[in-house]
Amino acid sequence: MPSTPPPSPHIAQLLAQAEAAWNAGELERCEQLARQTLSQWPESAMAWNLLGMVASRYGQLEQAAQLMTQAAKLDATQAQIRTNLAIVLSQLGELAQASALLAQTLEFAPEHETAWQLLAQLLEMQGQFAEQADLLRQAHARCPGSLTLQLMLSDALNTMGEHVQAAKLAADVTHRYPKFADGWSCLGCAQEKLGQIDAARQSLQRAIALKPQEGQLHVNLAHLELLAGNFADGWREYEWRFSCQQSAPLPGLSAPRWQGEPINGKVLLLWPEQGHGDTLQFCRYAQLLAARGARVWLVCVPALWPLLAQGAPGIERLLPPEQAAAEAGQVDFWAPLLSLPQLTESGDNPLGDLVPYLHAEPQRQARWRARLDALPPGRRIGLIWSGNPLNGNNPTRALPRAQLAALAGLDNVQWISLQMGAEGRQAPPEGLSWHAWGDEIADFADTAAIVSQLDLLISTDTGPAHLAGALGAPTWLLVQRVPDWRWGLNGEQCASYPSMRLFRQREQGDWASVMRAVRAALLAG
Repeated sequence: MPSTPPPSPHIAQLLAQAEAAWNAGELERCEQLARQTLSQWPESAMAWNLLGMVASRYGQLEQAAQLMTQAAKLDATQAQIRTNLAIVLSQLGELAQASALLAQTLEFAPEHETAWQLLAQLLEMQGQFAEQADLLRQAHARCPGSLTLQLMLSDALNTMGEHVQAAKLAADVTHRYPKFADGWSCLGCAQEKLGQIDAARQSLQRAIALKPQEGQLHVNLAHLELLAGNFADGWREYEWRFSCQQSAPLPGLSAPRWQGEPINGKVLLLWPEQGHGDTLQFCRYAQLLAARGARVWLVCVPALWPLLAQGAPGIERLLPPEQAAAEAGQVDFWAPLLSLPQLTESGDNPLGDLVPYLHAEPQRQARWRARLDALPPGRRIGLIWSGNPLNGNNPTRALPRAQLAALAGLDNVQWISLQMGAEGRQAPPEGLSWHAWGDEIADFADTAAIVSQLDLLISTDTGPAHLAGALGAPTWLLVQRVPDWRWGLNGEQCASYPSMRLFRQREQGDWASVMRAVRAALLAG
């Protein structure tokens, strides 16, 4: 039901004082005044809401949700109360419930910008990128004056591969507000995906000039410079990633962070930062550190442990993340894994000459060899066409499953789907059949045991593709027109992984020509 006005001037004054205390950051006073209000007027939705906000600020999320739920019951038409509740629900991991609450809120408050923004963020967190773009189109139509929603729409369209429209939206913001750094950054990211490298660089540099201490702007420029092959500039700018809110947390060890000083006889702990593919690619730098006399320890997540426990050159010891703090007294230095190219002054050398540097476990190889030997005769070719569905890069770098129909009708081939998750459980396109093993793969050690015995792996940009490259296994990588920086902009050869061949889109989204090239290459032998 809707709220009613305070029943007396005294209660109205108490409530106003409570709100003022909240705005001033005086949490204890805010709570005290809100409780005084409720003692005299238990139906005050705003007082319940303020108590919930205080509880949330103290980290008492379940209590905050209860308090805000009471507020929402008392005033079902107050959009901000419902939005606050949705924020707390999302922090509790109740994403679907929070999304439903926001959708209901927008039915009666369609101009509430914060509700649109939060609902779009929740859709992104759930990997619903197409739905996010559709929602933000509606939001932009409802709130055409909101710069935030316009740039969120630009980002969402960029994620979905609609780079031209993304650039138009961002360019409109820069034209109207030339001193708004986020507009230039958004424009630069869209221009990069359009292959307009020089224009993208100018836009991103302009954003940094306007907001020089904003880490994400530097990271955006770093990705561009690395893509363009300007490694010294790229790795230097990439060090700004630690000031970004969404960056992986650093370990907080008492040992100093390594800055390139002599490490002969010292224990150097390497800390992973991002996806599994990054660890698989950059763990090879341990060999350079060991050559300098370092005793290299690597923090390793469970998914990679069985694989790396087989041994990786230069790595003396693996540590689980939760054990790193307990072992801190034995560590002389630590370093983030993706800082090693700059710290070792080898940023322009991807160390392809060190491949192979990972190896499959013999026992697992034997188990999977029995499965492979039981297949009918023919070339044994693995297929992976999609990465993590929650990754914002997946909509443009994943191959639509229907495109695999281009492989139908090839003789003397046994196709093996290594695609994991729900996508791997889908039926192959008409005319193609495969052996679906994705659900049987427990970890990267299983993947290594299989891939190391295949005649070929065909994959999009995924963690297993990095693994295949590190194993030195024959791999064909299918990449979008402007891919992740590590694949560069041109050529079939991959400097990081000599056993890998790149098949590139001619135009953004043109997977058909990629698959025609793959088919022709398979027919050529």
